[in-house]
Amino acid sequence: MRLLPRLSGAQCKTLVWQLWGGWFSNMDDVAMRQPILECCRQAGFNDIVSGDRWTSDNAKRYGLTHTMGVNFEPWSLNLAPHLKDHPDQRLIGTDGKPNDRLVCLTLLLGEGWHAVRRALDEKLQSVRPDTLDYDYEYSPANGPHSCYCPRCLQAFRDDAKLPAGTKLDPAAIKAQYWTAWVDFMARRVARLFGRFRQTVHELSPATRFSVYSGYQTPDNADRYGVDWRYVGQVKGADRAGCGYGRPVEAIRATVDGLRGIPLVCGALLVPYERDVLRPVLPYTKAWLLRTLIDSTGGLLAYDRLSFDGRTWCGSSAASNGPPRWSRGSGTGQSWLVRNRGPASRRRR
Repeated sequence: MRLLPRLSGAQCKTLVWQLWGGWFSNMDDVAMRQPILECCRQAGFNDIVSGDRWTSDNAKRYGLTHTMGVNFEPWSLNLAPHLKDHPDQRLIGTDGKPNDRLVCLTLLLGEGWHAVRRALDEKLQSVRPDTLDYDYEYSPANGPHSCYCPRCLQAFRDDAKLPAGTKLDPAAIKAQYWTAWVDFMARRVARLFGRFRQTVHELSPATRFSVYSGYQTPDNADRYGVDWRYVGQVKGADRAGCGYGRPVEAIRATVDGLRGIPLVCGALLVPYERDVLRPVLPYTKAWLLRTLIDSTGGLLAYDRLSFDGRTWCGSSAASNGPPRWSRGSGTGQSWLVRNRGPASRRRR
């Protein structure tokens, strides 16, 4: 038996050291939640992803900010009451049927945004998070903003410069115009992110808006609906999160595409499936520092439920570097070699 060292991490003041909380907001035993936050503090984390007012009120006592996920599910941004009164605004899915929870994307980018604004205001006022995060990993074929109503089909027809009589439906788009549709949707989703960011700042100036998706690979827009180049063009987020793995060229492309929006890189503990009995590979100091150096804004750890003592210690050890390195930098990024790419591409 070997005792692990005492946690002695340092909370960086300029870079994100984020822990995805693993259903933390669902824990109804406050006596257990407080020691978890204290453990986060000692391991160097300065942000936790959760989702309730208790976390917003108490995380700051442990030096942590609170990031809350947001989406268009009923428990988050519930647009069903609005759509009940305005059924003509419903998104039309690939099955040709209207969705009672989702609003047409053309309207979201126009006069229909006020329904989202009201829902955001209610969420911000009730929970008071430091950051709202939209985890966007949806195919442009059938994601929460993939709408095939006449408005959206006409917008695509105009964008792709198709003849006026061109027949468009989900099957035809997939078979004949898929590449153009993927690009069309990626640009629209980036504009949607921009509306989120602007609205969050208007409703709660101290709150930031972040987006999580895959790295800037050739197929990310096709697979997960995001092209970071378009997000960077419209300044669609205050920070971006990506993971996992370490695709060196894709990380560089993501940083370039974001045009200065800080990139938070992910470190995924595997296996995270509960039915896989293979032991989890714990974080090491080297792993986390390498992830941090690849980033321009910090790292995110996924997720707390897979942590064991070795992983807590790995975070604690790694977190003692950045507070020293970034001291006096003002931005927290002067120690990063931002224009030379991930560490593996640099001369050792």
